[in-house]
Amino acid sequence: MKMTAVEQGLRSLQSLMDDCARVNHGMLQWLTNCVTPWRIDSAVLSMEHDSKVGPQLATYARYDVLLEPDWLKTKVKIDQTADRLAKIAEMDNAGNMDELAEIGRIAAAKQVDPNHFSAIFDVK
Repeated sequence: MKMTAVEQGLRSLQSLMDDCARVNHGMLQWLTNCVTPWRIDSAVLSMEHDSKVGPQLATYARYDVLLEPDWLKTKVKIDQTADRLAKIAEMDNAGNMDELAEIGRIAAAKQVDPNHFSAIFDVK
């Protein structure tokens, strides 16, 4: 607790934003037919059963990348150190754009399934 009041405030704000994102993601997974369930947290996990018995108001697909060494290595076969990922994650550094785009391209090739999209999305 040797943080300044400003640092405590910033961390609290980051925590609040993370909580809001998790609630929104959980609500979307429950309200829809979620074809790409993600783990929300250790309490509700990925809510796959909830999605199947929920109102299914739409179809929901979420494609995402976690800039975490284990996740990247397991899910998209990208091997990066935690230190390197911390540098890549600096979103205010325009020099990271090419590397972030490449990670996104590799992840999209593994995650995006054409079966997630109905024929209405086909370009004619």
